[in-house]
Order: sequence, then C-alpha cells, then structure tokens
Amino acid sequence: MRRDGRLESFLSSALSQQLDRVLVYLDEAHTRGTDLKLPIGSRAAVTLGPNLAKDKFVQGCMRMRKLGKGHSLTFFAPPDVYAQIQHKTGKAQTESVNLSDILL
Repeated sequence: MRRDGRLESFLSSALSQQLDRVLVYLDEAHTRGTDLKLPIGSRAAVTLGPNLAKDKFVQGCMRMRKLGKGHSLTFFAPPDVYAQIQHKTGKAQTESVNLSDILL
C-alpha cells in the first residue's frame, strides 16, 4: 500500500528494489512460499500465540533466510503465553526465556 492509500503490486513498486526501507508483514497464511531477499541486518518480529505449532513457528522464522549470518529474530508473546513458557521450562517469573525455552 502506498502512502496515499492506493494499492500497488509489490513487484512493480520501487520498494521491491529497496527492501531496507520497507516493513514486511507476513501472516500465517502467507509464510509458506514467500521468499523475499531481505538485506543483511534485517530483523523479524515473531509473535508467539497459544497453541502455536512448532512447524508453523519454524516456517515463519525461516523466512529470514540468513539467520545467524546477518538476519535476526525478536520474539513477542502476550503475558499468558510468556508465563506458560516459564512454567513449562521451570523458570521463575523473574527469569527470562530464550529460544530453547520457546522451542520446548
């Protein structure tokens, strides 16, 4: 969507060649088959919800094709999901969770 509110095909827009200047939003239905060549330094915000299946979680994360080589992830969870992760991993409320805890 352009700033003036008009819709334009992404591939024909000038921003398709300037991925360092865009915010890309992919919902669950659009993660499979999407392959954008995001520049080094790109960071994804991954939202964690209740009953999130591991395969869908990994599918979403892997849109960042260069994880560990210039791409990174940040995870966001609502308080109830965060508390559930802490509980299942035996962590105290004061302890933060990491990727291993999320995968568990």
